[in-house]
Parts: sequence; structure tokens; C-alpha cells
Amino acid sequence: MDGPEINRRPARPAKKHVSRACMGLECIMPQEIDGRKVPTKERYAVMERYAQTLESFILSKGMELPPNNDTVEAQPSALALAHNNPATSIGEEEEEEEEHIRISFPAQKPARRPEITDPTARRYSEDISGAVDLLSERLGSLQVAEDGQLRFFGPTSNLHITHVGPYPLIETVTQSIHGREHEILHHAAVDNFVDVDLEEHLLRLYFCWENPNIPVVDERTYYFERSNYRKTGRPCHRYSEVLTNAMCAVGAALTSRACPELPENLVNLFASRAKVLLDIEMDSPTLCTVQSLVILSGVEALLTRDARGWLYSGMAMRLSTDLGLHLSPKFVTDGGVQDPEEIRLRKLVFWGAFIHDRMWSFYVGRPESLDQQHISIGKPGTSDLTCGDHPNWRLYIDNGQPSVHKELPAVYGEIAKETVNLCLKMAAIRKVLYQSCQESDSNMSQLHEWSRRLRADVLAWSSQLPPFLSFNPDNPPASFVPHLAQLHMQYHAILVIIDRPFAFSPSQPSGLTEKEIETSRRSCTQSAAAIAKLIRALRRQYSLRRMNIHTVHLIFTAALVHVHNAYISPESSICATARQDLQTSCEALSEVGRSYKNALRALEVITCIKSDLLKRRQSRLKRGSVNAESPHTAQSVGKRARVDTQLLLQREALNECFPLSPSYGDCDPDGFDLLDLGLEDTGPATLGGQHLMGEAWSWTPSTDCTHYAF
Repeated sequence: MDGPEINRRPARPAKKHVSRACMGLECIMPQEIDGRKVPTKERYAVMERYAQTLESFILSKGMELPPNNDTVEAQPSALALAHNNPATSIGEEEEEEEEHIRISFPAQKPARRPEITDPTARRYSEDISGAVDLLSERLGSLQVAEDGQLRFFGPTSNLHITHVGPYPLIETVTQSIHGREHEILHHAAVDNFVDVDLEEHLLRLYFCWENPNIPVVDERTYYFERSNYRKTGRPCHRYSEVLTNAMCAVGAALTSRACPELPENLVNLFASRAKVLLDIEMDSPTLCTVQSLVILSGVEALLTRDARGWLYSGMAMRLSTDLGLHLSPKFVTDGGVQDPEEIRLRKLVFWGAFIHDRMWSFYVGRPESLDQQHISIGKPGTSDLTCGDHPNWRLYIDNGQPSVHKELPAVYGEIAKETVNLCLKMAAIRKVLYQSCQESDSNMSQLHEWSRRLRADVLAWSSQLPPFLSFNPDNPPASFVPHLAQLHMQYHAILVIIDRPFAFSPSQPSGLTEKEIETSRRSCTQSAAAIAKLIRALRRQYSLRRMNIHTVHLIFTAALVHVHNAYISPESSICATARQDLQTSCEALSEVGRSYKNALRALEVITCIKSDLLKRRQSRLKRGSVNAESPHTAQSVGKRARVDTQLLLQREALNECFPLSPSYGDCDPDGFDLLDLGLEDTGPATLGGQHLMGEAWSWTPSTDCTHYAF
């Protein structure tokens, strides 16, 4: 057989002896007889996306892309290297590559194995030690998933041992929004043109008023990645148009600017755009997907769609654990998989989602999404948050409105750290005092002792604050950032929640003394009054038109205490102060309600409670016993009591519809002296008990209080 015929045959593995006919000829495989399967378009698409991800990562580090050479220098094959170096095998090379990608998190040292004395058993143990370590691992690891993202797999998943990575044999069909945003929005009929100036205006409102208390977005990184994406079109896990639309939805709630070319409800427009894009992005979620879910959760809350908002908050925490954001950043940095900037952003996003989730749990009275014992990442610090190009917080409102040029130290990192500390204490309070499975009040004495310890712990937090984070409501500083005032509002609201089950019980709880009940009631009242003082300080410095979304619940918590003190407390001095604080809280909810609908809902609940208490006052006055000496005297006194009751109710109705100024202090203490209302008559309006969140908060407004609605 001659040389050309041999050359047309399929190539065979090289042998030690080469036939004379093949000597001097190149062994090739013609394309027409190549039986290998040609890669599908999906595989090419996966490879292209992976290459784009790598390019974006290289560019984000300020490095240049490698030159695109048409000719590739010949490299020695792995088989040749193995042939030249017998000590190296292909299996060992694969192990090195896997170790280069796999990232483990040894939170604690594994238990020591007993020594093996038998030489044969020791040799066998050494041979299988690597495999046994993988099977016995109890901590899990981060793996590169099919979409190229790092994802956490626990030890019971078995995928923590090794993962197929971005090139699996089984194709995973995923969609991407990158480069297709306009097409997706067009199909959903929300592709309205948004002017760049309007977008920038809404983003500035978000970063000024919403982000400081829930620092889930780094301003400097966001603007850099947005500019990079819109210039190059290269996707990056740090930016998405979902995030931009979610932040614009919050900004739309805070603006009064008219946009005639857009739908009247700007909040719904941007929220709908974000949710349409989010539905596709969830196929391959990234870091900015967590940020978008946190922000959209707040948007749904301000629109009073609590169910969807609660779900979004839970999804954000689930996705945080999926990406391993809750784990300690002990990563293998070989090959630049993780760098300090990425670690900082992961910490920032996780704690922002954590704060939002704990505040949601506080808002709806439900368990948290992630227990503290599963969190190993460090708390946020001063250097973890940035203020964009400026180190200070800058006041920003709508264009055209009068404002003063105000710059103050931002203290984002310090406030974020202290907010996290408060949120960690909130979980303990809910677990100890508000367990839904405990229906008996027989252990009220023990619960009161626990509440005393919890209160001491929260007070210790306040006493350890640095001077620049302290805030005395009785003597507020001349200038302060609004997120500092909200931090202290949260602190006082937590104190209210601690004492409320004992301060406003329908009857004296068994095992508690009158002194203990009075101490809890006084502490609860003082904390609620401090919130009212903080509201007045905020109103003097800034308008209540723009506040963080979670401020609504803090004001609501204080208002419930004020309304009961104003209409139930037998002490005229407490009634007078409570009436002023209640009016301040209602006016604040009304003003915040211009931005957030859930504030108007809270105001409606407070109004219905006041209406219920007014009816109870009328009933008590009608049932009041009159020690008359004659029937004529009793008749005249009863008639006068009915007239006084009608006048009192009419004045209360006028005060509700036309509130007086906060300085109004006349609450008719003599009128309250006629009321001998006991706490046992408060009925559904009572604040005490383990089931407040499930009863009083589910009231349906009755027809009797429709004239109070706003």
C-alpha cells in the first residue's frame, strides 16, 4: 500500500515503530471522514457568554484585553508533558485546575482522626485521604455554576465536591436581558422613553433619602458600572437595568416633578419595568439581582402590596445565600477569582439585604429569613460604604424648590454597623417575647424578667454609641443627617416593643406587681414621646415628604401608644402630652403619605382606634351613675351629661378633620377627670398581649369612622 492511501486513513495513536510507508508524511484526518460531533449553537452561545464575562471582569480591573492573534504558537500537549515527566499525570493537572476554581470556607477546624498504627492500613488511608476529605466535609464550598457565577453549595448537596462548571454536557437553556432590554420592555408595553435628566434626578433622590438607612447599593460602583455597560454593552454582575428601574421607582415616589410625556403613576411605571426585566434575569441571578429585589420589596411596601414585598425580601435573602454572601471571605485568590473590591461589595449587599429583611420582619411580625448562626461574614465598617465622588451627605430635593446648600458628614458605614447591631437584637426580642406558639400568659413573670434584660441590652447599645452618633431628643443637635434620626427612632421603637406586652395588658397579668406594670408603662410612654420629638426635629431640619420607607412603621408604633395614653390614661398630664404627640404623629403620617401609601393606611388604623375609644367614652358617660337626691335632679343631670357628651364628640370630630398646630396643649383635663376608664374596657384596641399583630392590625375600617378617612 502506497503512502497517499495510508495518509487518507483515520489517524491512529502513535507507536514506537513507524512503518517505512509513513516515514516523512504528516498524519492528518480529512474533514469529510471526521466522525466527531460538531458543537451546537447553544454551546457556542455558552462559550461566547463565558468569554464576555471574562472580558468584563478583566476590564473592570483596569487591565487590557490580550491581543487577538490570528496565529497561535504551538504548545506542547499534555500527553507530551506527561511522557517527558513521568511524575506528572493528567489526573493531577485536573486536580490543580479544580483547586484553582473551588473555594472552600473552613469556619472551624475538622475533628482529628485517630491515628492508624497498622502500616498497611496507614498506606491505604493515605491513598484515599483526598477522596475521604471531600466526602466528609461539613462546611460546603463555592462553585462556578453553569452560568459562570459563583454559587454556594452545602455539604449535603454533593455538588460541593465538584461542579461541572460553565461547560456542562447537559445544556441549560437560560435567557439574558443584556442587550435586549428595549425589546423586552416593548413586548410588555412599558418601553416609554425616559429622559436621561429625569433618570439622574430620580437616582439622586434615591441615594439621598432611601439608600443611607438600607445601604444595599454602592453609589460609586453603580455609576462606574452603568457607564461601562452603556458604552461597551458588555454584561457585568455588578450592573443591570433592573437595578436602575428599581431605584427610579423609589425616586418617583419622592419627587413632585410633573412628567406629562410619561404615565401619571411613575412609581408603577418603573416598578413594572423592573419586574419585567427581573423575571428574565432570575434565570441567571447575580449580585445586582439581590440589590434589585431589596429595593423592589420596599416599592411594593409603599404601594401597600405587602404580600409581594414580603416575598421579594425573602427572595433577596435566599439569593444571598445562593451566592454565598453570608459566608466569611476566606477565598482562594489564585487567578483573581476574588479581590478586595469584590469582597467589599459582597459584604455591602448582604448587610443591606439583612437590614431590610429584619425591618420587614419587624413590620409584619414574622420570623426572619436567615438565622444569625448561619452568618459568618464580618459586620460593615467605615470603609465598606462610599458616598460617590463626595465624602459628605448632600441634601437633594426636587429642582425648582427652595433649599439650602447643606453638606454633612455622611457616616454611612458607622450608621450601617449600628443598624445591624440593632437588627440582631430585634430577632432576640421577637423570639423571646412574641412567640406565636405560646398562647398562655402563665409565665408572664419570667417574660417580664427577660424583657428587663433585653431592655438593659438595648440601653447598653445606646450608651456605647460614639458622640457623633448620639442624639438627645430633648436637645437635638443644630444639624444632623436624616438617617441618624431614623436610627434613633428605630432604637426607641424597639424599646416600645419590649415593654408593650406588660404596659397595656387588658388586666393585671398574673405574677406581676403594680410597680412592674407601671415601670413598663412609663418606659413605653417615654420611648414613644422620644419618637415624637425626633419627628419634630426632622420636620424642622427637613420636610417629612422624603423619608426612608421603614420610617412609617416606626411612627405607627409610637402613635399606637399615644392614642391609648390620650384616651385611657387617668393622669391629665399624660393625656395632655399624649394628645400633642398623637397629633404630631398623625400629621407626620399624613405628610409621609404623599410619598408612601402605607403611611395613609397606618393613619386610617389610628383614626379608627380613636373613633372606637370615643364611642367607648360616650357609652361610659351615658352609663355614669348619678347620685341624685330627686328624680328631677337626676333628669337634669342626665340631660346635661348627654349635652356635654355630644359637644365633646363634636369637638373631637373637628379636631380630627381640622388638626390644630403641634403647639396646641389644651386637652380639657377636667373632662378626663370625669372618665374612670379602666384598662379592662379597652377591648380590641388594647396594646398588650402576644397576639396584637394578628388582631388589631387586621381591622377593617367600619362605617362609623368613614368621616375620618383621608
